[in-house]
Amino acid sequence: MLFRRKRVGPPSRPPPLQWEATADPAGRFSTGIRDLDALLGGGYACGSAVAIEGEASVLPDDVLQIVLPTVFNFLKRGRGAIVVPPAGVPRSRIRDEALRCLSPELFEARVRVVDYTTIDTREPWVVPLARYGRAEMIRAMVKAEEAARGASGGHFLELTALDTIENQLGPESASRMVTYGLGRAKEVGNLALAWFRSGANGAQGVAGMTEVHLTLSRRPTGLSVRGIRPAFPARLIDWSAAGGCLRVGLGLPD
Repeated sequence: MLFRRKRVGPPSRPPPLQWEATADPAGRFSTGIRDLDALLGGGYACGSAVAIEGEASVLPDDVLQIVLPTVFNFLKRGRGAIVVPPAGVPRSRIRDEALRCLSPELFEARVRVVDYTTIDTREPWVVPLARYGRAEMIRAMVKAEEAARGASGGHFLELTALDTIENQLGPESASRMVTYGLGRAKEVGNLALAWFRSGANGAQGVAGMTEVHLTLSRRPTGLSVRGIRPAFPARLIDWSAAGGCLRVGLGLPD
């Protein structure tokens, strides 16, 4: 009797862990971090702006520990996001972190990452603004907003790094652009997160337009977040990607 030799292929990869969405309280968007939601009275208010300030000790990608959970939660709750990454954080880092706990189809359909230095790309989730003049740039951003809104035309998250825009347009133009964007996002009911360095040109004006102001600092014990508005003491950020999917806590008791 002849026996067929069973073909043995490469071991299949386990599916990525899925982001566990946090519910949005009435009139609020969850931050995606339960402890931060508790400190903020349930999350960020709908149609509000948030200042995330980094002290000199903070690394370029430290801000991701606070903002990516919000991005992921928006996506799992059926909303999209437009992201201008901080200076020094490559656009691929946003996608790589997202794919730890979200499907590539969801990310590419509902997230648009703005890149002011790229002329051309085949990546559908990248908005390559370096190739455009002013009129074309506006059209490209309108298309990005359509993707973030989705078919239902819902609200979305707008994450903007002031330092990235300063590097391209200069301090004054960057400050005007960011403050205009904050006002527009609030007017239409979106959530706007603005990242800037302490002492940056335009930081005071940006912070003055926000309902929530958080400060990040790095000490020998790790990265911490402190509330300026509303006020709460510094809490050490417990960040882990064990098992694949990002998990963030602030050490509050259950």
